[in-house]
Amino acid sequence: MKKRDAYYCNLKFLLIFLVVFGHWIEPYIAFSTWAAGVYRIVYAAHMPLFIFLSGVFLDSGDRAKTQAHRMVFWYLILQTIIILASKIYGNIAPFCRPFWHLWYLLSLSQWSFLYWGLERWGRLSSRPLWVRWGVVLLSVGVGCAAGCLPWVGREWSLSRTLAFFPYLLAGRFCPKNIFCGKYFAGFAALAGFGATYLLCGPYIPTSFFYQAESYGALGPAWGIGLRLICYWMGGLLGIGVLSLTPNRRLIFSPLGANTLGIYLCHAPLAGLFRLLPLSPVEMLWAGPFASLWIVCLLWQAFRWRGPLYAIRRMERKADGI
Repeated sequence: MKKRDAYYCNLKFLLIFLVVFGHWIEPYIAFSTWAAGVYRIVYAAHMPLFIFLSGVFLDSGDRAKTQAHRMVFWYLILQTIIILASKIYGNIAPFCRPFWHLWYLLSLSQWSFLYWGLERWGRLSSRPLWVRWGVVLLSVGVGCAAGCLPWVGREWSLSRTLAFFPYLLAGRFCPKNIFCGKYFAGFAALAGFGATYLLCGPYIPTSFFYQAESYGALGPAWGIGLRLICYWMGGLLGIGVLSLTPNRRLIFSPLGANTLGIYLCHAPLAGLFRLLPLSPVEMLWAGPFASLWIVCLLWQAFRWRGPLYAIRRMERKADGI
């Protein structure tokens, strides 16, 4: 019988809820200052952390290669469906530009392939610690430099692949439970994030958190500076969330056991709910409840079928990689 760690189930539930909630409130942030602030914080946290978790579970080069093939397969299937559906409305979607949330499938396949290459030709996981973290820092440099190239954008999700790759490598090289239960470090990291966000957040455009485009009119110097700040804030907020996530089975733990189906299918439901005859303010207030309902509904459809008691408390012993 497979076992699921309650720590990661709780963390994945929180992240998938933030994904759905962020997509729910996206059309209405122009009507509310507090909603716009919440939206920016959500996007500073959930994408870096989900990518970090993808690296945590990417435990070998062979698994990376298998995952690369599986993710690109699902991307091709779902993107083709979107293109065929778009023909009905006379607005044909380009194949090279992932539809809305499908970018994650394409980028995950590219991250997995990149890591497989690093393992096959560089044997990265067997290198000394300073070499592995040197590669992480090098990927940060590549991510910053990528924004200077005008042709690195949404096509083939290339900008996001390069900008977010450091988080995947960090997840791969961090011990799996290094932050679990480190409450002091978690609160300190959240305080650091709050201070950084108050000082620098107003200068960062909301769309910049997507990391989906080149720097454009911002220019290389300003763009690189903002991207480095995003890396810093993503790291601090990630440490805070990882440190404060409960390491025991809770009532919502099963909802995080399998989140891929929820991620792929929540977009049509969120779009359908936008047709409700409610004002933007009412839609914002309904956001947390509707997002939780969508997560629960899709979990019932795609839930992991193993016994719920197989979700266990994670061991505190450090698990070095």
